[in-house]
Amino acid sequence: MSERHLPTRINRISRDLLQTARMLAARFFSSLRSNLGLAALALLLSASLWIFITGEQNPPRSDTFAPEIPVEPVNVPKDLDVLGAIPSVRVRVRAPEDVWGDLSASNFTATVDLSGQDAGTKRVPVNVRSRSKQVRVLNVLPDRVEVRLEALKRQTVPVKVNLLDSPPFGYTFETPQVTPEKVTVLGPESILSQVDFAVADVSLASEKVTIERSYR
Repeated sequence: MSERHLPTRINRISRDLLQTARMLAARFFSSLRSNLGLAALALLLSASLWIFITGEQNPPRSDTFAPEIPVEPVNVPKDLDVLGAIPSVRVRVRAPEDVWGDLSASNFTATVDLSGQDAGTKRVPVNVRSRSKQVRVLNVLPDRVEVRLEALKRQTVPVKVNLLDSPPFGYTFETPQVTPEKVTVLGPESILSQVDFAVADVSLASEKVTIERSYR
């Protein structure tokens, strides 16, 4: 072969190789797409079969959960306080049959959001959540409860010592000295009006020396 025809032959071989590479690549990606489709279909069928078998062996049950669930207030405004207990609620739930035997009130959290509320008796919605992903809350019974909110007040009252018993035989005591002599109490106005003083309980039954101690 003459040197004059060598570049032409090399170019033709390069074009043939490039065409063959493109053809192989096209077949590869076509096969990959087909296999992915089959893999996805097989996965879908397997999942459907598993769900069907699980549902047949352990069917879901929808019923009212008997124990009452305590309701906790959240986001209580700083200048208000909840007066009295908040009524408990019950829930209707959906869960697999084998889960029901392990359910208890601790599996749920029930709250009332009091943000933006003012003083007075309010009917507020109850939000109940399950701690388990297998348990779905369908209904809350009742879905609203009454909550009484009162304004917080401060009041200064004297501190007194309540001696629980007498000192040992042969010992006596003087009038207790208290520091501080007054404290500030905080609470709902209707209850705060009933507070006359704060009390520290002190026992002298086994004391034979001067007591200088902190008490609640």
